[in-house]
Amino acid sequence: MRCVTHESYTNYPNLIGDEMNTMKRIQLLAITLLTLNTAVHATVIYSEDFNASTEVLNFSDSLGVYSSELSTKYNLSLPDTGIAPSMIELPTLTGNDFVITSLFIPLEGTGKGTLGFAAFGNDDSISASYYEAYVQFNLVNATDLNISGVYLKEVGGDAKTIASNTSAITESTGTEFLFTLTGNYDINGDLSLSFNVNGGATNTTISGIDTSPLTGSYYGYRATKSAGPTKADMDNFLVTIPEPSSIVLVAISGLVLLLCRTRQRRR
Repeated sequence: MRCVTHESYTNYPNLIGDEMNTMKRIQLLAITLLTLNTAVHATVIYSEDFNASTEVLNFSDSLGVYSSELSTKYNLSLPDTGIAPSMIELPTLTGNDFVITSLFIPLEGTGKGTLGFAAFGNDDSISASYYEAYVQFNLVNATDLNISGVYLKEVGGDAKTIASNTSAITESTGTEFLFTLTGNYDINGDLSLSFNVNGGATNTTISGIDTSPLTGSYYGYRATKSAGPTKADMDNFLVTIPEPSSIVLVAISGLVLLLCRTRQRRR
């Protein structure tokens, strides 16, 4: 028969206390990793806030329909039918994961004009192949803006619709939207593309995969008109490459926090 000494009783609470302190340290480590993630999340490849007309010279404008001279935004006024690109060459971006963002404010458009991004273009006039991520819209009257579709397509190349959402949403004229185009390569070299449109009551994301990605180096804006002119303001064009270290930090911190919660439930 084993006798339990007084020392056994007194050491047991200490062991529990030590374990609790260890778990607190692990939780603190996880929180620290998440905090570090916010500090090293992306590398800025290019940014443009259109606050000086000389800065816009980096963007091509073959049709002469873009301007920033009268405001601190990039103004589009497209009177004729067709695609109006405004591109910049970013060769260091091709082959890397990326995020492209910009603000868009549709001002005029009749008969389903479109606004959005062009990416991986073969040249600054996107004459052959590129991805386009855009919103189709129609200004019904002075107060109502009808969004009739969000699209992600490959022009040239495989010439296909990668993803789309044709749900109609009515917003107020002058609503400011944030467009975000994200690309991520997997281990096989396939490119996952995601396009988000966020503003007013709209928050729509579409996504798809291209197994034979384009390799062009031109990125920027593209717009079209239909029955009437298309006018819009754009601002804060930003291109970034996510840091691989941020993905690792998120994964490690998430795993640590999950471990902490699992241990707490077992107790």
